Amino acid sequence: MADSVPPTHPFTHPSADIVFCSSDGVLFKVHKLVLSLASEFFADMFALPQPAAPSSTGFRTESIKSGKAPTELEGLPVVHVSEPGTVLEDLFRLVYPFADPSLVKFDRVRSVFEAALKYQMHEAIAITTRRLLDLAPTEPLRVYAIACLHSLADVVTAAARAVYDQELMDKYVDELEEIPVSAYRRLLLYCGPLQAKGKGTKPSGPFSSALDLEYSDLSSATSHKKPTNTDNASDSTVAGFGPMPLDTPEVIIRTCDEQDIKFPADMLCLFSPVLAARISATPSQPPELPQVITVPESSDVMRPLLAMFHPLTLPPALNAITLVPVLVAAERYQMKKTVWLLRDALTKLESDPSVDVVWLYFVACRFGMRSLAHAAARRCFPLQDLATSSFANVDFPGVSAGTFWRLLDYQRRCRTAIRSMFDADTVTWMSEEWQKKVKFCHRGSSFSYANACWFNPYLTCMRGKAWLSSADATSESVFTDSSSNAVSCPYCARGHGIARLFSFAAYVKETLEARESEVPLEWKGVDVTDAPGRSSPAESVVSV
Repeated sequence: MADSVPPTHPFTHPSADIVFCSSDGVLFKVHKLVLSLASEFFADMFALPQPAAPSSTGFRTESIKSGKAPTELEGLPVVHVSEPGTVLEDLFRLVYPFADPSLVKFDRVRSVFEAALKYQMHEAIAITTRRLLDLAPTEPLRVYAIACLHSLADVVTAAARAVYDQELMDKYVDELEEIPVSAYRRLLLYCGPLQAKGKGTKPSGPFSSALDLEYSDLSSATSHKKPTNTDNASDSTVAGFGPMPLDTPEVIIRTCDEQDIKFPADMLCLFSPVLAARISATPSQPPELPQVITVPESSDVMRPLLAMFHPLTLPPALNAITLVPVLVAAERYQMKKTVWLLRDALTKLESDPSVDVVWLYFVACRFGMRSLAHAAARRCFPLQDLATSSFANVDFPGVSAGTFWRLLDYQRRCRTAIRSMFDADTVTWMSEEWQKKVKFCHRGSSFSYANACWFNPYLTCMRGKAWLSSADATSESVFTDSSSNAVSCPYCARGHGIARLFSFAAYVKETLEARESEVPLEWKGVDVTDAPGRSSPAESVVSV
């Protein structure tokens, strides 16, 4: 029990006038004046009228034994905080005339730094920021991520430079799950030109002129249109989905762009338990007036979402841009059937050539659609520089830099699997049938058991590709370079040899595609069934 264990910290002075209790039950007797001088947060908190403390001094022991949080100790008020005792001790040491804590490990520095931010302790923030800067050479990626989260420009630049110097661009750290894709993309773009110029190159300017790392809402992809009422521009436009055959009570759904949508209340309650609870909690109106509930979505999102339920309207035609925010809203309001319908529509985009495959990969990860994410990642593989793609201009809630890292790591492993076929001196990946086929070639007046004239040039051409993919196996450049070496051979120069080359190229492409399909896409989450009543592979849900 905390009562019988003496504290190991120095915050036990009898002149203290308040007690802090950590999340693990460690008590700190501190002074309001000291904390008020060190923290605007505590200065404002202590300026508020305080409730009278209970007269009993034995309340704490009884409360701990009963599992209740004590509010008083030895006549002093007790403040309960979410930080553990080790963090509180380090934080208080930074503002008291005691020896400063030894902040040399990243996890400890981060915990104290974020607690100092929370409580607006400026001196502690400055000290821990310097500690983060000191850790940049040893923990560059972790420091970079935290510096991005809190817009520490100098620390971001130092950490980015250390990442480049130590060639850690491809390394994974858990903190990548906390920052948006754009932050990681900026790091890759920063390191890329330096790699091209040489390791001794110094950056010509700051890492980033702006650290706008806030996640944007997926629903922002749709425009927010204002009502156009010429009589009174401030009035909301009330629009419904047509008259119902029965006298059904209606509710008004007020969107963030000030549009009012009438919808049958009973039908809304049937399809969405979340909105049903909102309707029940809304104060009752006079019988002649419908209830009004406000939603954070725009009318461009709510109208197609509600139209999917209304029996007198046609199903909305949703494209790739409008489908995503509608699906986000369907999830938010727990419209299960609609979620599955929209997920099916999203799956059909896999074969749409007009859809950006990197965008599709991120969306699939956002909604936990593992098989779709893998299919999109396979289509992303031939793209050489994903960091320069336009997709990274938008950050998806629920899609982190870690999601992007897994796509890049998938690319790296695919390249390794394919390169291993051509980097080796032997061609053990070839079937016995094809090993025999490429051995017959015309030499002079008779056939000989030797490699076809185009065989070695073909392999050499494939090895020379900077970014090798299955599409290269049948590319025009490979055919041109390989067949040009066969012109001098009477057999290979005729149709027989060229036809064999084309057949071999198709076989190589098929083999490369099989290698690509065998490379797994790493996933972060837990397995769930893709859809009710469907026998399909389990999908994995990304935490959002």
